[in-house]
Amino acid sequence: MELKIERNKYSPAEVALLGVFAFGLLLSFLLVSNRKDIPLSPPVIAPFDGLKISMPSGRGWKTHEKWIYSNSEGAYVLLSVLKESYMDTATVGWKYYMSPREMNLNEIINQKITDGGFTNVRNGKTEIGELDFSVHIFTSPAGVEDYYFAICKLPIGRLLTLEIRTIRDAELARRAFNVAIKGFNYTADWPPPAKDSITLKLTETQVGWAADMLKNN
Repeated sequence: MELKIERNKYSPAEVALLGVFAFGLLLSFLLVSNRKDIPLSPPVIAPFDGLKISMPSGRGWKTHEKWIYSNSEGAYVLLSVLKESYMDTATVGWKYYMSPREMNLNEIINQKITDGGFTNVRNGKTEIGELDFSVHIFTSPAGVEDYYFAICKLPIGRLLTLEIRTIRDAELARRAFNVAIKGFNYTADWPPPAKDSITLKLTETQVGWAADMLKNN
């Protein structure tokens, strides 16, 4: 007796539904891959203080091509933003404060917690580019550890901060922070001017950053 195997037949609607399902899986995979692998931009060289920083760029990340002075912050800012579906999903921002802040580091950190309604869940220290940073991980009002804040005082007394913020995504915040550290480079390639002759020596530094900053302000 001949055995007949009956083949399964799918309707066009079922085939289309399977195609949509497969496309959804592929799209999800690509989105997860893009969020896992965070590429870095070419170094953005600051016109002051030996800073050279690579930022998250590409795969949805948009970054400044140069440091921009913010009057409201009183600082130079270098920012990178991850956009997904017309929303800002994550931000990575460096800030260089030209004038020494009146508050000490602990007061600045406490002010940051108060303004954002955060809970300071973890803190520690790390060395980034031969600079000692105080690092703090905040829990957002939603209960997620999605805000990283690192701060240090530079040898000349100015202040440098790194802020990472995501929307309810602690894993993305952690990876963005690690990438930001990887892209940071600092070289103190000039001697700071003596306090008693700072006016005479403003233009004698190797890169002339001090004169430029005064003119910009």
